[in-house]
Amino acid sequence: MRPLPYVMILLFPPAIRFSGISFSYNLAYAIFGGLTPIFVGWLLNFNRLAPTNYVGVISLAGAAMSLSRCTAVALAKHPGEVCTHLLSLSN
Repeated sequence: MRPLPYVMILLFPPAIRFSGISFSYNLAYAIFGGLTPIFVGWLLNFNRLAPTNYVGVISLAGAAMSLSRCTAVALAKHPGEVCTHLLSLSN
């Protein structure tokens, strides 16, 4: 089991969890899935490694955002522990 479903559950209260997760997932999929080919095609005019650079930048941004959110949630629920429960889930 990966930590992403666990983190997504923590993001929304039970009353709106299903709608919140589905809306945010589909919105992100529509934005990034629809605009990525256009944006990378435009970037190819400047750099032929644009697809590689795009994937790298998006990966680093996603990792940074998930770690910052993970740290905030973990500190709010368990002061002194920083994401140790999430790291154990990834094994």
